[in-house]
Amino acid sequence: MRSGYNQTYTLLIALVLALALLQGCAIRSVYVPLTQNAPLFDSNKQVKASGFLGTNHVELQIAHNPAEHFAFVANVDFGSGISVYNGALGIYGHCNDMTWRYELFGGYGYNTNVSYNNGNILSPSQKISYDVNGQYQQFYLQPSLGFFSRIHMYRISYSFSLSTRISYLYFADYLFREKDLALSTAALPVYKTNKEYNDKGVYAFEPCLSNKVGIKNVYAILQVQSISPFSQAIDVSNTKFSPAVFFSFGIQYVFTFKVK
Repeated sequence: MRSGYNQTYTLLIALVLALALLQGCAIRSVYVPLTQNAPLFDSNKQVKASGFLGTNHVELQIAHNPAEHFAFVANVDFGSGISVYNGALGIYGHCNDMTWRYELFGGYGYNTNVSYNNGNILSPSQKISYDVNGQYQQFYLQPSLGFFSRIHMYRISYSFSLSTRISYLYFADYLFREKDLALSTAALPVYKTNKEYNDKGVYAFEPCLSNKVGIKNVYAILQVQSISPFSQAIDVSNTKFSPAVFFSFGIQYVFTFKVK
């Protein structure tokens, strides 16, 4: 029994280190994609609190089901020049044995992501720096479906879920600049990319796979999310709109109040 626990903890530690390295390679983008808050409640009344740590920001999540088949979620994300506030209301359900669960949320977010003239290096070898300014509102729908089970021998719970965030992003300000440091002077900057828009919209399709492994009330979360933006008003190509695929690692604690 003890060897099984040791293998589990070793695997979790290796996962944390690997994801820390992946997150360390992230590049600041115009759009800050939040991790997807998909609680997928069972029949218990619960509060699910989660935290995610990135290289330049911290994200906190909370989810609660105050009434049967009704729930709400909220996310905050803050860091160097980043402020994101996001909330959603939704409905949820499950099969009789709770192994399959489903939900649908509709949400709104207000987001600012500003990083100006800080010597942000996009490509050291080519001597290119960049500036970003993304200030936008987000309106979205997020359906989710998940499978939940347990490994009784090791007292471990696990789940796999697929969620998809379908968003409309209304940008009050959208700016991305790549500056050629080799050709630029203080008086005359030379830009390889200089795109700026105001009061324009972008649609985003964001499928996400979430995996959770837990002992008692504590869960490790791994999310893999991809983003496909589309817009006729904004040219999102070559503007580091967001990483096409990115990984997120977090920890969740589940407070259970009542068994129905």
